Amino acid sequence: MLTQRLALVTGFLLLLATAAVAAPPGTRTLELEIDPGAPRWSGQYVEWLAVSPSTGLLAKRLHGPLVDAVELTDAAGGLPINWGQEGDTLLIEPRRAFSGTLAALRISYAGEWADSGAGVSRDGAAKRAYVPRLDGSVAPMSADPGAQRWSVSVHVPGTHSARSNLPVTAMERTGTWRTWTYRAGGAVSLDSARVTIAPATKAAPAKRAKKRRR
Repeated sequence: MLTQRLALVTGFLLLLATAAVAAPPGTRTLELEIDPGAPRWSGQYVEWLAVSPSTGLLAKRLHGPLVDAVELTDAAGGLPINWGQEGDTLLIEPRRAFSGTLAALRISYAGEWADSGAGVSRDGAAKRAYVPRLDGSVAPMSADPGAQRWSVSVHVPGTHSARSNLPVTAMERTGTWRTWTYRAGGAVSLDSARVTIAPATKAAPAKRAKKRRR
């Protein structure tokens, strides 16, 4: 599910960069795929970067989950890169010069279920999942200085629903999954946001009024 969406996002970001109407540098997107019954949960972090042909090694502070993949995309397409981690720093080395002035950095990662407290946890029946805080254990770059507004998407099985204290901007269904999109920033910061995933409840059928006998 998330892999298919990443391919769509890649094409969309490339189209925006080419058309010069992309989000401003520093804009951040967080996507979480949380199935309470799955062995692990997964996520993706996307950020727009201001670049030039002379931009070289990129260094990003990294917290929390184990990184699976790192990608860079600019106006000419995907960049071949070398990447690795040194402590809490993610190092990314482009193997060709950037094209244009904007690039999209995409980091994919997977997380283990937490017992309680920080991180993503679930109940004993694997029916419900809880994100008490969207902090560094869930959003690896949340502690970076100068953070801009975030767009947060939560993908859950179609049998479940997601609730958050963040303002919701959209809800859509894709195949057997449902996605809630939220906006973080301003009154509610990312690290004070919380999300709960639980089985969806069906609305009770409306009762018909009984006709009075005359």
